[in-house]
Amino acid sequence: MSELTDPPDDIAIIGMACRFPSAGDYEAFWRAQRDGRFCVGEVPADRWRWQQHYSTRREDENKTISKWGGFMADIDQFDAALFRISPREAELMDPQQRIMLELAWSCFEDAGYAPASLRGSNTGVYLGVCNFDYKMQVERAPAAIEAHMSTGVHTTLIPNRVSYEFDLRGPSIPFDTACSSSLVALAEAVHALRRGDCGAALVGGVSVLLNPTHFISFSKAGMLSPRGVCRSFDEGADGYVRGEGAGLIMLKPLRQALRDGDKVYGLVKGVAVNHGGKVATVTSPNPFAQARCVEMALRDAALSPAAIGYIEAHGTGTPKGDPIEMNALIRAYASQARAQGVELAARSCAIGSVKTSIGHLEAAAGIAGIIKVLMAFRHVTLPGIPGFAGPHANLAAAAGRFAFSAEPQPWPAPVDRVGIIQPRRAAINNFGFSGVNAHLVLEEYLPAARQELPAQPELIVLSARTDAALRQGAIDLLQVLADGPVPALSDVAFTLQTGRAPFNRRLAVVADSHETLRRELQRHLDGSAVITGANATNNATMTTTGRAVAEVADRAQADAWAREGHLPELARHWVDGGTVDWRLLRAEGSARRVSLPGHPLSPRPYWVTGATGLSALHGRRKAKRAARISKGINQGVNQGADSQGAGLATATSTAPAT
Repeated sequence: MSELTDPPDDIAIIGMACRFPSAGDYEAFWRAQRDGRFCVGEVPADRWRWQQHYSTRREDENKTISKWGGFMADIDQFDAALFRISPREAELMDPQQRIMLELAWSCFEDAGYAPASLRGSNTGVYLGVCNFDYKMQVERAPAAIEAHMSTGVHTTLIPNRVSYEFDLRGPSIPFDTACSSSLVALAEAVHALRRGDCGAALVGGVSVLLNPTHFISFSKAGMLSPRGVCRSFDEGADGYVRGEGAGLIMLKPLRQALRDGDKVYGLVKGVAVNHGGKVATVTSPNPFAQARCVEMALRDAALSPAAIGYIEAHGTGTPKGDPIEMNALIRAYASQARAQGVELAARSCAIGSVKTSIGHLEAAAGIAGIIKVLMAFRHVTLPGIPGFAGPHANLAAAAGRFAFSAEPQPWPAPVDRVGIIQPRRAAINNFGFSGVNAHLVLEEYLPAARQELPAQPELIVLSARTDAALRQGAIDLLQVLADGPVPALSDVAFTLQTGRAPFNRRLAVVADSHETLRRELQRHLDGSAVITGANATNNATMTTTGRAVAEVADRAQADAWAREGHLPELARHWVDGGTVDWRLLRAEGSARRVSLPGHPLSPRPYWVTGATGLSALHGRRKAKRAARISKGINQGVNQGADSQGAGLATATSTAPAT
């Protein structure tokens, strides 16, 4: 790369979380992409009755030619108790706020950080959002105006609620550039991290579809497919399908991430944003501006265009948009190749678009593409375009550098001129219908070889708010141990000790191998190996934070056990409700954070009374829900178990989430 400028500081992606159509997490999302699954369907009855708004004739008044979309499951569900939000406030909160709160919790856990450990940190929140359907629901509901209505549906509260609930002190900004919103949010976060405006950042986008208004409008504009299929770059392309979803990633400068022992999913190498300027109409794309945006991102990444092996394209599946996008890509890559004196091999860069599978997520489209690429890095697989029959006639010029495929393909590691393996690299392309273009270059992270340390016993801890959630946590961890590849036992212990909030139901296992851990977790699930610790609710004197006063006196003893490696004693102390300074257990840098299942959520339904769609369902069960909420927030606090076995313990305390 001697002919290129020095690259900027790399930004590491260290955590991610998402909910997309037919996928509640990124593993399920990847399986859908790998299998070429179509995750769109008719508008579900709990949103609106599509039959009242659908017509096969575009000219019919207040009708849409599309009755299809990609929809998330259970958007009315929210774990309000986790965030200590009252039921009434939860009902008036835009589900986009609720979803991003839960995803932020999950993203922190996926990165290996207990949410409380980030309190007061200079962490920024940058979120793309452009749909506000719930605001329309709330304003149309026949109810008295309440204070929570403003905070519940105001745009700024979608990122700002995250910053508030987790006490994050960095910039907290919503971005609305329509379909490029989440990539623009990422670009701003990357610039802030490079400048030092924040030390870490949550970046993502969210879109929820709750009424047919924009379906009708976009149908009148000729954007939507009358067949309900988004055929990106295909000869049968006739429009896109709307979709909803949400995703978050956590960013940190690479140097800091390595010092902190973070895992790294991938690296942000280059970003660029621009506008198309004055063109035929305000919604018309400008291929020359799009090409410049791509060139800017490649220059920012200090990479040759020949290094890019995959492009996650915008790919709306419209006869007008797809050729313009391809022409812009061809123009940009040819220009950069000429400037750098490199040749671009035929069919050396694959093209795909997630919209074919889950629809166009609008403000969340960019983050869906990012997570898809990160999973492609992990599984060394080039995603295909499901159902791709052949390129559109206007894409003939694409035959050459770029390649389309209906099926996923192995993604071999690139090799440089002297035979040295290089990281896989990909780009994500987005543009909004208002003219804002964004382009991102990502790189696979190749970690340095790690010296394996001799195996030694480790203390594995799990906690939850209820017995059922604790049991589910044990099941989830067992699944990780069964699926492989299995992280080092020390990394599992370190992540669960320092990267999870300590709740009142607790389980601890002292294990010297993965097999021992599997066996003891299964014994716990079978009910045959349980030791009950002291029930902290029996302590009459409590501090204002809910900790037993006796714990303060025991802290010095716990520190001594940690320094000396007395794991069984430390396990008993922890399950009895005590706190542990986990840093005393191991040398700094001897373990790394790894991806492990997070705390199981306990969601319940919340929806504004009197609104359309889901409100009918909620009205029938409102009374039962209120009783469950009041009874269930502290469910399981005083439950105990009989003593049996050794090496594994559970206990109850009133220690709140921290």
